[in-house]
Amino acid sequence: MTNIRKTNSVENLKEALIELLLEKNYSEINVSDIAKKAGVSRGTFYQHFLDKDDLATTIGEKTSQKFRTILSKGNLDKPDKILESLECIKTDAKHFKAIFQAPHVQFSKTVRVLLEDLITSNVNLKNRIKQKTKISDDLVIQAFCASFERIISAWIESDFQKSPKEISEIIIKTEKLFL
Repeated sequence: MTNIRKTNSVENLKEALIELLLEKNYSEINVSDIAKKAGVSRGTFYQHFLDKDDLATTIGEKTSQKFRTILSKGNLDKPDKILESLECIKTDAKHFKAIFQAPHVQFSKTVRVLLEDLITSNVNLKNRIKQKTKISDDLVIQAFCASFERIISAWIESDFQKSPKEISEIIIKTEKLFL
């Protein structure tokens, strides 16, 4: 029973911070707000996390892993896999929107680094980008990843106003500059 209660408390705290991030700026949120929203005491909060940054980092790591899993499902140059990835993000829009707003999590940078890792581990894709652009320097990989990340970030910032299909089409058009 204690493990269930502990798991529930941790999940409630995570959900509380996500909900609060949708209501106000990260800097305006304190541990008392999170604990109250989660229906637990401040003591319970501190049993699991050092501070709100620790909690946000935990959520950010989970989001990062989720995003890695989504993007790792297929090559970044396959339209159906890009659309599938965007649909997964849209399905969990609240979570992505909230963690995007926690400044120290650096969601945009995390996404760029993740994309760079995925591309550099796919030698074929990396070489195709360099051949198409006629730029042998790895800066072209960073430019490709930055454009992909910026489209996703702008989509999140706009509260997912465009459909995953529309965003997928924008990404594919942008990728044609590189692939």
